Amino acid sequence: MDIVWEAIRPFLADLAKELITVVVSLLLVFWGVAKTKIIAHIKNEQIRKAAAEGFALAEKRFTQLSGEGKFNQAFVYTSKKLGDAKIKVTPEEIKAAIEKAVVDYNWNKAS
Repeated sequence: MDIVWEAIRPFLADLAKELITVVVSLLLVFWGVAKTKIIAHIKNEQIRKAAAEGFALAEKRFTQLSGEGKFNQAFVYTSKKLGDAKIKVTPEEIKAAIEKAVVDYNWNKAS
């Protein structure tokens, strides 16, 4: 029995090393994917929050302006806030986030 054990011991040691390598590699891949998703979620939340703040500011401070004027003020605030935070975002994304803030506000107001 000892002869058999001595014969397979190197094979088992190599197998254990390979399994550990595969597990660690998979963990690193999953960490990379999770990290990317977490960063994207945080970025989206910052965009959403900045747009909501910009809309609230325009709604309360620029009461004399029409809808388009308020939207422009919200856009200026939101793009500056995101720029200061070094968050790169397209104008279309900012516009969409502001529109979402308007929809949310109107929905909550109607409820």
